[in-house]
Amino acid sequence: MLSEDRVKELMLKSLKSVKDSEDTYQNVDVNERTIVLGINSPFDSIAITAFITDLEENIEDATGSEYILKVDEILSQSKGKSNLTIADLARFVSEKVTR
Repeated sequence: MLSEDRVKELMLKSLKSVKDSEDTYQNVDVNERTIVLGINSPFDSIAITAFITDLEENIEDATGSEYILKVDEILSQSKGKSNLTIADLARFVSEKVTR
C-alpha cells in the first residue's frame, strides 16, 4: 500500500529522471503542479512513455507487486480536465495501488 504522498515522491523521481536524460527538458520545473498529461504538458510522447515505465518500476520496487499504469483509465476518470498534474495522477495511482 502506498500513500498519495509516497506516490508523488515516486512520480517526481521518475519525472526528474526523464528530465535529466534529455536536454530539451532542462528548463522544466518538476513539482507536484507539473502538467504531465494534456495539451499544456512540456513533455512529448516518448518522454511520457519513459516516465510511465520508470514509475511502474518504482512502484513495483516499493510494493513488491507488478503495477501497470493505464493512461486510458486515468483519462476516462479525469472528469473533463484537459491537463493532469503530478498531484492529479498521484491521487489516481494511490487509489489503484491500495486496491
